[in-house]
Amino acid sequence: MKTSSRANNTGMGLFLISEILELTGIPITENGTYGAGVRFEMRVPEGGWRIICDEKFD
Repeated sequence: MKTSSRANNTGMGLFLISEILELTGIPITENGTYGAGVRFEMRVPEGGWRIICDEKFD
């Protein structure tokens, strides 16, 4: 499914995500290899996540 936007390929989406993550204390870094694609890594601080068990998926 392809969507279109006026902000395609501007980096604004990544900028927005990085700003939101900064507010929550989660850093994001780019660890890709040139020519092999991009890879983003987010490090969630200990205690910054929770696991929700849903009976439908157990």
